[in-house]
Amino acid sequence: MIQIYGSPRTSAGRCYLLLEELGISYQEVPIDMMGKEEHKGEAFLKLNPNGKVPCLVDDGFVLWESLAINSYLTEKYNPALLGSNLQEKALVQQWSIWALGDLQAPMVDILIQLFFVPEEKRDQALIKKSEEKIPGLLQILDQSLKNKDFILGSKISLADINLASVINITSSLKLDVTPYPELNLWFSRMKSRPSFQKFLESRKPRS
Repeated sequence: MIQIYGSPRTSAGRCYLLLEELGISYQEVPIDMMGKEEHKGEAFLKLNPNGKVPCLVDDGFVLWESLAINSYLTEKYNPALLGSNLQEKALVQQWSIWALGDLQAPMVDILIQLFFVPEEKRDQALIKKSEEKIPGLLQILDQSLKNKDFILGSKISLADINLASVINITSSLKLDVTPYPELNLWFSRMKSRPSFQKFLESRKPRS
């Protein structure tokens, strides 16, 4: 069985979202990264020497980095989500890389400052700079979704999964996405999928 290290509330989240979309069985392997710092332990470092989540183990095959994991899972279980021709496959890669490299980066900078840094030590200049970057990036995505159900057109792809996992961060940061109507329609479409509903449920705190 597939094992995924890291909880749905971490960077592993997009992998959980994809696993639900693919409808395959998997085992969640929690990693205590705060109290016990299990990500720095010898056992986990043998799997991922970077000491980060997510990490996938599939019948002895070990893979880390969420985009690589999602590409691997999609190729194995539903390659149609990677695109039907060379151009579509290139666009899936383009938007997936952009989602993490451009759009997610300033969001994570803000998230770290707000949730992991004491208020008196927060880098307000970094927060402001990051907040200023985000609207322009959201506008790019909004324009690219015009007259489309999904990023490739009428069919969902891995790019939508990866993008949605990043856009979902806006709710945690209380970022206003109402000025982007096409983005909002697309994200509502993504959130209505059973896979996304299961993903959101998995992110709720457990008693």
